[in-house]
Amino acid sequence: MSQMNTTPVLSCKRCGELLVVSHLSTSESDPEGQILFSFMANLGKIALCPFCRQQRDWYIMQGRGEDWEKGLA
Repeated sequence: MSQMNTTPVLSCKRCGELLVVSHLSTSESDPEGQILFSFMANLGKIALCPFCRQQRDWYIMQGRGEDWEKGLA
């Protein structure tokens, strides 16, 4: 098992609000931290604050997910 010993801070990919990663760990042995590093790299690509996540979910429920994604460009 591998666990982060720092507290990474990311920004929401839509509005830029800061998000704190409170816990990140693996169930596999990861002595060099490669799995955690890949987790962190991918989290930065998908990070959304609670408000933006609610907006995205609403757009998807309305069948307008593409409209929300266009707002990211």
